[in-house]
Amino acid sequence: MLSVAEHVVRRGLSKDNEQVIGSGKIKMKKPTQRAIYEMFFDVHIRVICHPNKPWERSFASPLNESLKKILGYLKIPQNAFIKGVS
Repeated sequence: MLSVAEHVVRRGLSKDNEQVIGSGKIKMKKPTQRAIYEMFFDVHIRVICHPNKPWERSFASPLNESLKKILGYLKIPQNAFIKGVS
């Protein structure tokens, strides 16, 4: 699964002549599957528990531009991390 994600992200970056910034502020035009995986370590979710109500989830800080690009290439909505389950 990760190798498919790597291929899709690399293809998108190449087509758009873009790059992403990984951990250590390294600019990458061809990120490895591990580098892509590690970029998601920076996603922090805030969860607020309410009595008698569904939990409220939000980003503790906004997604960075590199993560937005990766999610876009993978066709994953940005709210996938915080969207509740019905």
